[in-house]
Amino acid sequence: MPEFGEQIPIGGGRLEFIRDPQRGISTRISGTGETFRAIYQLAVRQDGEILGAVPVGGLRTAPPPPPPLTVFIQSDLQGMWGRRCPSCGSYFRTDHILGPTYCPYCSVVNDDMTFVTDAQKRYAKAFVDAALTAFHGTENVSIDLTNVTDATLEWQYSEEQQQFHFKCVDQSCYAETDILGEYGWCPRCGRSNARRVIETRLKANEEKLERTDREVTDRHLRGAEWELINNVAFSTFEPLGNHLRTRLMLFPATAKRRNDLANLSFQRIVSSVDALERWFDIDVLGDMEESERRFVNLMMQRRHIVTHNAGRVDQDYLDRSGDSSCRLNQRIRIRSAEAKRLLPLVRKMCANLLSGFEAIT
Repeated sequence: MPEFGEQIPIGGGRLEFIRDPQRGISTRISGTGETFRAIYQLAVRQDGEILGAVPVGGLRTAPPPPPPLTVFIQSDLQGMWGRRCPSCGSYFRTDHILGPTYCPYCSVVNDDMTFVTDAQKRYAKAFVDAALTAFHGTENVSIDLTNVTDATLEWQYSEEQQQFHFKCVDQSCYAETDILGEYGWCPRCGRSNARRVIETRLKANEEKLERTDREVTDRHLRGAEWELINNVAFSTFEPLGNHLRTRLMLFPATAKRRNDLANLSFQRIVSSVDALERWFDIDVLGDMEESERRFVNLMMQRRHIVTHNAGRVDQDYLDRSGDSSCRLNQRIRIRSAEAKRLLPLVRKMCANLLSGFEAIT
């Protein structure tokens, strides 16, 4: 895949607008697999307004002035189209273009045509203008898209590589999507990719723990790794909660409840899991013994003190953690046994959060 931000051109090929005064304008696109991957069709008025998608079928348009004309919109060279969410304004790429579309960022579903980008609209208008030129003129119009120049930019648009590519896990879907970040909602079926993302993150942290325990012998280096692993464990839970919140925010709620949910911090695990249980019956700490819950809170407070106070104990840590093994101003150290105990508990918390969420959506 290209690097993030790189431009991915649409296909080339040749567009032809063939005159027939009695039957209207025939449009034809030709090329090879090296020049384009896929197309879909839009019904577009002569002024450039997009009326909707056209099912695959006959391609001849009625003669002007009756609406509409059929316009081919090519994919980029990876077989995807850029989309821009009409609700949150975010850009993504996907091979799903027909039918109701979910934004992979905000999860709001809208009509497929509302996601057409400005560049594609400009291209569609140029397409219509060329068809009208052929109809009102005396000759056919032929355009080689591989030879467009800066003087004919209306015929050239490109899509932009995003950071993360995923395929829907639903066996009846398998839409492919390219987004910023990792967590996203499938544009076709609306299903989250969270289970796959969280498993990758958790497994990587568990493998790092095993590798460090096996290969690193220096006491100080091991201690630094345990602190990092502890930090990453909780950093795994937080973005998962933030991702699932986007769908929960779409549920009917009072203004106060909606505001409380929007401001819920998944860094503060104790308060956030309590709120999720009260508001949505999602028991993040389900099947965990009281000693395990206290241990999770202890390690979360240690993560906070390591991150924000260089590991030096302050009164807030003593009050929140219940840790009686250390004193004020002491430097906290995380042990390998603590890191090994924590990771399975974080895995269970993530699984409980996902299962509870999926039970109500």
